[in-house]
Amino acid sequence: MAQMIIKEKNVINLLILVCLFFNSRAFSQTELKGIYYKNNGLKSSYNTYTFLSDGIFEYNSESDLGAEFFGKGHYKITNDTLVLNYDLTSLRDKSYHKSKEYYNKSDSIAVKINVYDFNLKPLTNSIHAWSYPLYKETEVNKLGELFFKFKKHKEKVAIHLVGEEIEQYVIYLLTDKNYEIDVFMKKIALHNYPKLLKDQITKIPINEFLSGYLKK
Repeated sequence: MAQMIIKEKNVINLLILVCLFFNSRAFSQTELKGIYYKNNGLKSSYNTYTFLSDGIFEYNSESDLGAEFFGKGHYKITNDTLVLNYDLTSLRDKSYHKSKEYYNKSDSIAVKINVYDFNLKPLTNSIHAWSYPLYKETEVNKLGELFFKFKKHKEKVAIHLVGEEIEQYVIYLLTDKNYEIDVFMKKIALHNYPKLLKDQITKIPINEFLSGYLKK
C-alpha cells in the first residue's frame, strides 16, 4: 500500500514537472519572425508589425485615409514581455533657411529671399509671400527671388511662404537689420505622410500580443 502511494506521488510529481516544462517552453519565446496584424474594428483600419532579422521590427498603422503612424527599431522578449524600442526611425527633412545679415544707416531694411527646392533648383512658379504684422505681399520672380522692404521697427516680422505642392514655411526676422536669405522648401507628396514614432519604448505581454495579432 505504501509503495502504491509513493508511486502515485512520483507520477503526480512527474506530471507537474512536465506541465512546468511545457509552460516554460510556451512562454520562453525569444524572437518573432514575419508579419503580425490586427484590425482596429474598422474594415480599413489596422496595425501591422513586421519582425525582421537581427531583432529589428517595423510598425505601420493605416486607415482609409492613408498611413497614420510608422516606426522602426529593436525588439526583445524578456520576462514574457515584448519590448519595442523605436530607436531606428529615420526622420524626414523639413523646409529650412540660411540667412546673412548686414547693417546700415538707412531708415528701412531690405530683405531678399532666394527660394529653392531640396535639389537647389530655384522655385519660380506660384510662390506667394506675405508679412505680418507689418503687412506686405509679393510673388516670386522668374529667378526664384522675393523682395521685401520695411521701415525699421522694434517688433519682429513674420514672412509666410506658400506655394502649390510646397510645404508652408515661416521666417521670423528682426527689423533693425537687412537680410539675404536662402530658403529650401520641401515638396508635399500626393499621399499622406505617416506620423513618425521615435525615442519611445512600448511593452506588451507576449501572450497578449500573440492572442491579439494574427500572423500572415
